[in-house]
Amino acid sequence: MMSFESTPATNSRVVPQGDITMTALSLSTLAYSSNAPHTSGTATCIGIYSKAINLLTEKGELLTLHEHPHGLSPAGWLLQEEVFHAVSHRITPQSRVCLSKGELRIGGLCLRRAGRRVSLNMWSGSHPLRAESLRQTLCHQMRETGLYGSLHHLATTPLCDKLGLIVDRFTLSLIGQKTDWTAHIGMGPGLTPSSDDMLVGMLAAAYGYTPTAKRLRQSPFFISATPLQELTTHVSSAYLHHACEGRFSTPLSRAALSLRHHRRDKTAVVRLLSHGHTSGADTLLGVWLGAMAVERLERV
Repeated sequence: MMSFESTPATNSRVVPQGDITMTALSLSTLAYSSNAPHTSGTATCIGIYSKAINLLTEKGELLTLHEHPHGLSPAGWLLQEEVFHAVSHRITPQSRVCLSKGELRIGGLCLRRAGRRVSLNMWSGSHPLRAESLRQTLCHQMRETGLYGSLHHLATTPLCDKLGLIVDRFTLSLIGQKTDWTAHIGMGPGLTPSSDDMLVGMLAAAYGYTPTAKRLRQSPFFISATPLQELTTHVSSAYLHHACEGRFSTPLSRAALSLRHHRRDKTAVVRLLSHGHTSGADTLLGVWLGAMAVERLERV
């Protein structure tokens, strides 16, 4: 279990500005993903939320500033609560920030990338998630998904044809058959559309099992000629990009680990379900569907 309880370094220095003397506030992150953008130039703010700030670099890469203790994404920096608020008070949608390698500057504030460098590659094991065990967990969850009703309803009724087709296609992808996912990307509401969250969850289930993780690394998962950025949001395309290479947010990885080991304490699952309006539920649905596909592959 990852812990980021250290206190960020905070200091200020006097910076002369002509006849005016300004105090520059210098802050540090608690931790950062090893796959977060490490570049120089400007970045544009594309979204400010209560627990995250999304920035888009000149190269089209996503950099997300996360508030502790709400998890870290593969494209993210993790900030102590007061540091996150200091940044959020100085930034507005579509405003630009200056990035130099390891630093972000805006409005008299310098945020330095520091703390623990975290690899968010999914840990894979010799035993896969079991679909029936997951179904039993979902039976007790009333959270609504974005497209298919509540998790409870889905777990207590036969799988609908649309979801069955998705499981079929994912199984084909796992055996190495080229599969175009274009029609299944960008569907549903939200900053990360429901169908995308489901795919991320399915990939998490597959990357958590060593044999299927090896298969996924052998060939590209998304083969469409259309770039992901043109099929869905910038944020969602970044999550999909990282997921197809085996990298996932800490809330999802922790929930998957808890489910794989059949832990009675479902705190990690509850935390995952709390993400977004339906994102957590859509992702957990995807984990279940992914487990179904992996089990089918085992029987081939």
